[in-house]
Amino acid sequence: MTSRPHTWITGPDPLRHEQYTAWSRTRAQAHHRGETWQLSFDHWVEIWGSNWTRRGRHCDDLVLMKQDWQQPWSKQNCELVDRDTFHQRQAEIKRQRKAIRHEQGSQV
Repeated sequence: MTSRPHTWITGPDPLRHEQYTAWSRTRAQAHHRGETWQLSFDHWVEIWGSNWTRRGRHCDDLVLMKQDWQQPWSKQNCELVDRDTFHQRQAEIKRQRKAIRHEQGSQV
């Protein structure tokens, strides 16, 4: 397939195109999970800033996560953390939710 930068929404800049594709995929995943998305592409790029090159799948690479999982994806509710921290926080949230379900179940 031939690259056609003149047709890209973001213009011919390959980096901006790569960022837009990643933003679009992240937004689609949030929608698939039923999460509210209020994060514009420009705000998303602003959050990543010079850390864009630190994205990845290793434990010390960075990911974008919500600070409060009950709130929508927004500039005020997002932060960059390393993947290891992200997984630790997710595990804690799952433990809290499990405890709440268990407590609610014992009240019935």
